[in-house]
Amino acid sequence: MLFLMYLSVFLIAGVFVSFWIFNRYVLKLSESLFKSFLTYATFLILISAFGLSGYFSYPGWFLIIPILIISFYFYNAFYRHRFRKKHQFYKPLSIEYPPSSQLIFTTTNLQITRYRCILSKSTHDSIRIAHLSDMHLDLIPDSSFYEKVINAVNASNPHIAVLTGDFISRNEFLPQLYQCLKELNPRMGSYAVLGNHDIWEGAEETRRHLEMCGIKVVSAKCSLLKTKSGATVKICGDESPWGEELKCQETQYMPADLSIILTHTPDNMFKLSRKDADIVFSGHLHGGQWIFPLVGPPVSPSRYGRLFQQGHYLVNGTHHFISAGLGIVWYPLRIFCNPEITIIDVDL
Repeated sequence: MLFLMYLSVFLIAGVFVSFWIFNRYVLKLSESLFKSFLTYATFLILISAFGLSGYFSYPGWFLIIPILIISFYFYNAFYRHRFRKKHQFYKPLSIEYPPSSQLIFTTTNLQITRYRCILSKSTHDSIRIAHLSDMHLDLIPDSSFYEKVINAVNASNPHIAVLTGDFISRNEFLPQLYQCLKELNPRMGSYAVLGNHDIWEGAEETRRHLEMCGIKVVSAKCSLLKTKSGATVKICGDESPWGEELKCQETQYMPADLSIILTHTPDNMFKLSRKDADIVFSGHLHGGQWIFPLVGPPVSPSRYGRLFQQGHYLVNGTHHFISAGLGIVWYPLRIFCNPEITIIDVDL
């Protein structure tokens, strides 16, 4: 019995180290057979190595190594909790679920999350923004799901729709992009940036298909628009680290009552909070996609590990909204993690 407990500690530590390497390094690689091979090889080699270390070292002081690894993992979870408590500012006003929701397997249980963001700009104007991210067009979910998504967005009657990348998983689904987004109809237009999958699969083709839908792609540039009452809104895009980075001069030479930056990854949160942004929108993390009770998401494609997940954060005075996304990658399943439309009412 003691031997099994001793061995289990080594195996758990091996799993944690595997997830850390996968999050920090493997997930950054473009999709390929090599990436799939490297993923499975990483898990197999590390878990086997830790298991064999436990088997041959029993009993011994080597147990302190996996204990330290597991302790660091839980310290990271504690730090994540403290960070969110400090920086998560607004709670959702409401969260709407479909009438027939699945509790565990939530792949197509569309969730509509509503926020109110008060900026106190003294323009006495209000703008409603719909945020969509990470469609990952593929066989699952099918086109009927995205039809429901667009209908729900249009029903909320937003002034602006912002889309923060990863429209496709494979380029053969690009023609489907037009069918999914052609009916999107916000009052003041739709704006988008590309994500890593779009750039890997063909950036120019993705931009062309988005523009066919009437969506303006703000790759490392800004666009200025006015509300009916005369308030100015600046929308800029940053596609780094996979694409082009937004330069400071792009944001500084175009003053506006509301400054918005779209980016795919929340890893840019701290950098963009120093670029005159009132609000930053991002996605990429899928809200974890698989969320397990007590443990949370095992995988998070971020240089900060599992620090962010989804929701609202206030960093250096900049409001940051991270979407749980709509689609899926790797395995065609969401667990305890609904696909999400975010609706934000911004009071200027």
